[in-house]
Amino acid sequence: MLLWLQITLTILSAICVALVLPLGVWLGFTPAIALALAAVMFFMLMKLCKQTREFREKTDEPKCEQQTESDENPQN
Repeated sequence: MLLWLQITLTILSAICVALVLPLGVWLGFTPAIALALAAVMFFMLMKLCKQTREFREKTDEPKCEQQTESDENPQN
């Protein structure tokens, strides 16, 4: 789920960055600044998703190793 959210936020951020200059030329710089801030917000949310995924992978990794060790060496 976080991977799809990260991809979506990356795409939204790239679209916002690409539209900053054309929107600034046509509508003025106030909407362009708002769009640039939206791009920064999407980027920061994407980084948050990435860090959350990495943290979950690190915390889940030792549990998986412990389970495989106990499965390989059953104690009777």
